[in-house]
Amino acid sequence: MEPSLLESAYETCLVHELFLRGLTTERQVDCKIHHKNTIVEHAFRLDLLVSGQIIVELKS
Repeated sequence: MEPSLLESAYETCLVHELFLRGLTTERQVDCKIHHKNTIVEHAFRLDLLVSGQIIVELKS
């Protein structure tokens, strides 16, 4: 892969590689937080959620 690509390009390639290895991957997953009886919807977004268990935050 070429250096200095946009993060979205690396994300697409990584999702493809994980797929080839039989892993399910969700992209740009909205995540909410609970704080003192309040739910904050869309508090942050996960770059990737692999097999429903592993959070991957990409940086390029």
